[in-house]
Amino acid sequence: MPHWLALALLLALAPTPPELHLASGTFRPLAPAPPPPWFAGASVPPLGRDYLVLIARDPLTVEERRRVEASGAEILDVIPPRGYRVRVPPESASSVRRLPFVVWLGALPAHLKVDPELARRALAPADPVRLQVVVAPGEPDQRVLEALAGASAAASASGKDGAWRVVATVPGARLSATLSALASLPEVEGIEPARTFRLFNQDAVWVHQSFVGPSPQQTPIFSRGLFGCGQILAVSDSAQDYDSCYFRDTVAGAPPIVSCAAAPCPAVSR
Repeated sequence: MPHWLALALLLALAPTPPELHLASGTFRPLAPAPPPPWFAGASVPPLGRDYLVLIARDPLTVEERRRVEASGAEILDVIPPRGYRVRVPPESASSVRRLPFVVWLGALPAHLKVDPELARRALAPADPVRLQVVVAPGEPDQRVLEALAGASAAASASGKDGAWRVVATVPGARLSATLSALASLPEVEGIEPARTFRLFNQDAVWVHQSFVGPSPQQTPIFSRGLFGCGQILAVSDSAQDYDSCYFRDTVAGAPPIVSCAAAPCPAVSR
């Protein structure tokens, strides 16, 4: 066998180095990249249990999940392609690490908790930044509020299982230091821009009824006095199998199908 072919076969059979794909970048625990220049985090002890990431050889089976949990870890999330965020007592970490299907167990670099948009702004801080801190379920918000002192922080129990979400407006001059302090807290899951939501109902009125608008609008359903008050409405995508046992209507039959491709579209009724 030619040497080049043997080398190619060895490379193809070699195990793929573990890695995680995050919004903030790809993390390779065996060859970690240095933190960004704006990050100046410090090691902060956990309040009780550690938040670590487990990388498995393959996606965990039901039995392997059971063994992880029997070792003392709680699986919280999945991180592609084969990563799992776990909450584990410090004394149980070695038991989890010894499981035969575990390739790596450790803490994520703290700066990877920061949304890429905020990380870019930290490189050249200017205007104040409104951000949201996501706290892990079951953890208090006290240390987060301390790190955001003077930033008009407001906490609300709005996440999974009433987990805290803290919103604050951070001055540009404090952004990098504040992000570093927040990301260093083990109980912080992530830090992201605080988005402002607004309703688009006025646009949806004509888009859903005729696609003629916005001025003037054509609303043929409203024009017939049909406003949906006190009614239950279902809208199904064209890919849905409406003859499935979960969706089949044995009384009224198949749903009406809209095939109109150009405005104005006629109103469809049952």
